[in-house]
Amino acid sequence: RHSDAVEERRPSILNTTVNPLLSELQRRHNSSREGRHSDAVEERRPSILNTTVNPLLSELQRRHNSSREGRHSDAVEELKNAFDAAERSSPGITNRLVEEILRKLQPNLSDSRLHQALDNLSR
Repeated sequence: RHSDAVEERRPSILNTTVNPLLSELQRRHNSSREGRHSDAVEERRPSILNTTVNPLLSELQRRHNSSREGRHSDAVEELKNAFDAAERSSPGITNRLVEEILRKLQPNLSDSRLHQALDNLSR
């Protein structure tokens, strides 16, 4: 219960980080017509959704199911469904989101280190 209270006081990562990153991704996608090279790279890289995000969400759901946190488990299922729908409508969007999260966490990360991290998450 203590962790629930801490989580409720902490600003939502969804509101402070993920939503702004998604908005930025959408803005770039809508305004950019020359990003063909990066799209080709994304098509060759396996989806981080399947190799990293979904397994992490499944583990999170399993933990919440075993701790009787049904409301969290339902939210995790909704999140998985949202990622799946987003990836179907815009293949590679999960990879781009994770790339932006890494850039936000490590702003001085070189492109080569960033791509190495993304490759590692794609395995």
